Parts: sequence; C-alpha cells; structure tokens
Amino acid sequence: MSKRYAIFCSGQGAQHATMFGLTEQEPVQILPDWGDEKLHEILVDPAALFANHNAQPMIIAVGLTRWQALRPHLPTPSLIAGYSVGELTAYGVAGALDDATLIALAEQRAAAMNRCVHDGQPHAMMAVGGLLVAQILPILQAHDLSIAIQNHRDRIVVGGLVADCTAAEISLTARGAVCQRLPVTVASHTPLMHEAVAHFGAALGRCNWAPMSAPVLAGVDAQKIRTAPRAIAALQAQLTATIHWQDCMDACVENGVEVVLELGPGNALSRMMGERYPEVACRSVDEFRRVGAVVDWLLRHVG
Repeated sequence: MSKRYAIFCSGQGAQHATMFGLTEQEPVQILPDWGDEKLHEILVDPAALFANHNAQPMIIAVGLTRWQALRPHLPTPSLIAGYSVGELTAYGVAGALDDATLIALAEQRAAAMNRCVHDGQPHAMMAVGGLLVAQILPILQAHDLSIAIQNHRDRIVVGGLVADCTAAEISLTARGAVCQRLPVTVASHTPLMHEAVAHFGAALGRCNWAPMSAPVLAGVDAQKIRTAPRAIAALQAQLTATIHWQDCMDACVENGVEVVLELGPGNALSRMMGERYPEVACRSVDEFRRVGAVVDWLLRHVG
C-alpha cells in the first residue's frame, strides 16, 4: 500500500538567485508579465529579491512552476500545507486556482500589506528561540509585539514596529533567547495588517474557484479546507492572526502522512518537520539538481 505524502509550500525568507534553475528547461510558465530581463534583474539584486512586492509573487511562481514539472509524474498528495504566503501556492497545488490568478493574488496581497506600513513606522519580523512561549509573552506584550508564527514551543516568529522589536530584542537576549531579524518589511500575521483584510478578501472573492484535488491545511488552525468559502476565510484570517505551523505538522502525522516534499525555495519546512518527526521522510526540491531526481526520491518513499 502506498504511503500518504504531503506537499509543503514555502514562505518568504529563503529566496535565492538560482531558484528558477531547476525548472527553466521544463514546459512551465513563470511570471509571464515580468519578462526575462526584469526577472533576471530582481534575482541578482538582494534588495529587490527580498522586497515584499517582488518576493510574494516570485515565491508563488517558484512553487507553482516546480509543481507543474512534478505533477504529471506523482500521485495526488494526501494533504497540502503552505507557510505564510505559501498558503496561496497550496491552493494552486490543490487545483483550486490557476497559476495566473495566484500570481495576481500574490501581487495584490503584497500591495495591500505594503499599504499597512505607514511613514515613520517601519515594520519588522524577528525569529525568537530558546525560551518557552510562556516566558516570552510578557516581554512581547510589554513592547506591543505579536506572535506571527509558532513553529515549536520554544521557536516563534514575532512581528511589530521596528522600534518595538529593537527594544524587545534587548530584553529577550538578556533572558537567554536567540533573536534573528528576518528579511521581511511587513509585520505579517499580526494586527498591524488589519487594513489589508477587506481588500484581499474582495480579490479572493472575485476568483473562479475550482474543486480541490486534496485538502489544504489552514495555517491559522490546521483545519482541512476543501471549499472556496472556507479557503477565502482562512486566507483572510492569516493576514492578522498567528500561523500555527507546529499544529499543521502535527495534523499531517495525525492524518497518516509519512513523506513530505517541500516545494521551496529553501528547506526550512522540511527541516522543521524532520526535527519534529524524525520518522517522516522529508526533503525539499531545493536539495535536488533535476526534476527526475525529485520524482525518483518521492516515488521510492511512497512505494
């Protein structure tokens, strides 16, 4: 009997100049409105590569082009989960929305979120590890920061204004936490994004949704999504609410998943899953040099 497998769709933070290299020879469509010259200029410029308005659609495009190349050779996944903006990619993998629509949605999502950053109040996001959430919460509350993503009981991502992150970092470090600023300039998954919710929700509501080939796990509560109304609600909610990624990993195992393939860019999600559940076979597409090698690995593990 074949093992159940899940597709993980990466979020921001691990973009790199060669992230389209694996699929550039495949019959796939990447960011058709950008053109090769613009795409190249962004890929070789770190500032442009991590700028929110470029990063979100590019990450969706990487995931979708890789899935286009892989899909004809693989069985349907049992579950699909996306990390932050990767939740949009997840609905592409599920067949709920076409690629062009998803890239347009990513551009609209980024624009709506950018408008939440007001002059003189820049945003920041910061990974915090080494302390339990219960130990961190009083410090976050004192500095008006929010938990954006919970990856583990002692590994979270927080978001807020730059000045508040700077002040909180001093307190957290003094108590033994390890803090790392992320290359993100909007405080995703925090109340600072509330102005983006209605705009993005309207964009989602205008889309032509198709039936899903597999359920998508909602980042906000790890519940399985199978319908357009619930998908729209979940994608709106995750703009301002905490992403409970540890619950998504747990939900995969609870649903019998034994193999995970992360589309990338990066391998953060497959690495976290492997650390949490060593018995689950986990790899990222970024770890392979050929599409065929990815297919061979997955088919060998799912049986």
